[in-house]
Amino acid sequence: MIRCPKCNKELEDGSKFCDACGARIYETIYCPNCGEPTSTEFAFCQKCGAPITEDIEVPADSPAPAQPQEKQSHLRALPGKAIALGGIAVIAVVAVVLVVTSLLSGGSGSDYSLYFKDGEIFYTDYTEDGTIELTSRFINVDGASEISGDEWASSAYSIGSYIAFNEAGNRIFFPDRLDAYAEGITLYYRDLNKPKEEAVKIDSDVFQYAINGDGTKIVYTKGSDGILYISDLEEKEKIASGVQSFYVSDDLSKIGYLNDENSFYIWYADKDSVKLASDISSIRDVAPDLSMIYYMKDGNLYKRSESGDDSEKIASDVSSVVKIYDSGEIYYIKTDSAEKNLMDYVDDDMASTDASMTEPSYPDYPDSPDYPSWWDYDTDAEYEAALAQYEADYDAYQASYEQINADYEAAYEAYWEKINRDSLREDLENATMENNEYSLYYYDGTEETLVTDALATSWDVDYASDKPVVVFPVYNQSSFQKVKLSEITSISDVSDLVDAALYASSEMYTASGAAMSLLEQTDASNYTFSDDGATLYFLDDVSDGGDGDLYKATITDGQIGKPELFDSDVNNSWIFLTSKDEIAYYKNVDSSDDKGDLCINGEEIDYDVYLWSFQYLDDAILYYTDWNSDKQLGTLKMYDNGTKTKIADDVNSFQITNDNDIVYLYDYSTNYYTGTLYLYHKGDATKIDDDVAALIPVYDSSVRGGSY
Repeated sequence: MIRCPKCNKELEDGSKFCDACGARIYETIYCPNCGEPTSTEFAFCQKCGAPITEDIEVPADSPAPAQPQEKQSHLRALPGKAIALGGIAVIAVVAVVLVVTSLLSGGSGSDYSLYFKDGEIFYTDYTEDGTIELTSRFINVDGASEISGDEWASSAYSIGSYIAFNEAGNRIFFPDRLDAYAEGITLYYRDLNKPKEEAVKIDSDVFQYAINGDGTKIVYTKGSDGILYISDLEEKEKIASGVQSFYVSDDLSKIGYLNDENSFYIWYADKDSVKLASDISSIRDVAPDLSMIYYMKDGNLYKRSESGDDSEKIASDVSSVVKIYDSGEIYYIKTDSAEKNLMDYVDDDMASTDASMTEPSYPDYPDSPDYPSWWDYDTDAEYEAALAQYEADYDAYQASYEQINADYEAAYEAYWEKINRDSLREDLENATMENNEYSLYYYDGTEETLVTDALATSWDVDYASDKPVVVFPVYNQSSFQKVKLSEITSISDVSDLVDAALYASSEMYTASGAAMSLLEQTDASNYTFSDDGATLYFLDDVSDGGDGDLYKATITDGQIGKPELFDSDVNNSWIFLTSKDEIAYYKNVDSSDDKGDLCINGEEIDYDVYLWSFQYLDDAILYYTDWNSDKQLGTLKMYDNGTKTKIADDVNSFQITNDNDIVYLYDYSTNYYTGTLYLYHKGDATKIDDDVAALIPVYDSSVRGGSY
């Protein structure tokens, strides 16, 4: 069983929504980078910022045209780290953010798409002769022909995490000839300006890699031993072994890596490597230029400057890091475990009643009337009269007996309840409950400041992305309602009731830096900050069906203002800011098929919108309507400055290209797992290819590939 984080009701495992308050239920998972617990609510770890690869729902490639047009990606569940493709394990590391500006990345001078067809990876630049079959025997094992179309489609995101382009877009790095017995991928590259030349093999068993801007150098880890190499694509140089993860500067002149002895080094192209830290339990953040790292060691949070002589301890006894900002400001949490006597949480509402209660005495029952004998009467009439009197007396006797007996049993039952409560009191006096007490701290780059020592939970802290502003629940002990003794039967009842009562007594606060201010709300949820932390949106008074009032509050000089009602009947399924900092949300949601009316800044944009299809195209947005889950097809539309345009019907998935065009997979068959690929450009759809199994996204990430 699981519990709703909002109302604390017990729910069946796997529940997506609370059937009591309507809150969305997110699964707790563990970050593949730092190992800390996080949630499927987020695309990136709330502790270290790493992309979350497990159990997160992500958009899958899907296209479809209006006559021929449209392709968009609907969300599919991304498999775990190991993606089994016909027996081939492909290690996935990159997750897709639900709202993204583009699913393609590459050189600034290139526009292209990658896709699966006939079990191979294809590249196209949309010109007549611009389609290249990149791979040859992509799956290098027997039985590759038995791999189904849905396996190709579901693996597209994982494969995309292993593909990279140089900045000019003329050189592509990609996996080929995957082997079931390999310890990584076999990595190749080829010059797209020379399509007739064979691909060049870099190495086998590649686990992660990074390239420089022009694609002439590569850093990679190889095999289960984690050997780290740097190569000019002809000769390779070993840097280290036992590497768990690595970080690179843009030109690969610096490489930071964590080895299996939990030491962090920086390798330099022109001087000796330097050890920055040892006995690291987890890396929390690394600056893009590797000038600073933040890490945990022995429960303490440290930072180490690349040019510094030693690490600087930021704080001791840190249990989790909420957010590290580029400015060096940090929010983090400390946890103290204290054993509290259970009786401290219980209101003995039966104390006076039980104190005056004694064991009931055995009652004096009345004597039963004697049954009349016929021999004692002279006539039958006299006997009949005596018999009638007896029956009346017996009825009265029986009623009196039963009443006395019932009163006695009730008194004894009450007495035994008192005895049980006395026993429960004794148990409560002798029992303790481990109570985690959470404190939220703010670090300004120099010193730490306690924000609150009454943080209600260690996980319910939301923050702005660019400025140190957070919202969080704080216990209000003055409003805490103790558990009534009359409402519990054993000490096992107390813990859950106490947790629920404590959380119910909490109030929501915001903090800008370390300055707290109370947020006026009744039972708020679904907090959304603007990036600069100046505006906070939240839902309040959410009904059992998941609809509530959307409020907006402004934070000025570190203090939050009075929330203003922004809109009503807003569903708690998904609330987010657009690329223009406008608030987007859904109304009239049908949770059975994940559809609702899309609204932006109080204006209804469209109805019957598939909840998880929203993407940006500059200031325009793309989304599905009429999504058919069985056929995996929908109508792709674009909304731009008040104008709606239908891109295509029967679209399975889509991507936005570097030139802000749209490629989409049209008329996709869930029987054959293929469709027709189209390019949509300024209102016109052009057919690119037939029998396409899936679009392959390429992510904008410095390090490509798997995660240990």
